[in-house]
Amino acid sequence: MSSLFDIKPCFHLQLIPHLSRHHQYWHLLSQHFTCTNSSVLLLMELILYNSAVNVERQFGSVKFASFITVSALVSSMLSFMTLLAFHRLDINYLPAGPTCILFSILYQFY
Repeated sequence: MSSLFDIKPCFHLQLIPHLSRHHQYWHLLSQHFTCTNSSVLLLMELILYNSAVNVERQFGSVKFASFITVSALVSSMLSFMTLLAFHRLDINYLPAGPTCILFSILYQFY
């Protein structure tokens, strides 16, 4: 959807100017809902379809939803702390995508 409306630059996480200068803290949570391009989206969908269904069956729907929510919140905090820690090394950009949520599901799957 973001590539259809050409709003992909709005979803990546960047310390300067998004967080420090313009105080757009919604970027911390919105980065988990988009992918950078369609090939990454297809790969994420395939991996989620093959693993998330089994994990949801093991956990139950409510526990799985809370697991995804907690994973997204922890990922947002870790992303923000990573940007702050590596700002002096000129690492100012983290690409958008639900990679942390995906890997937390894969960890529970295997």
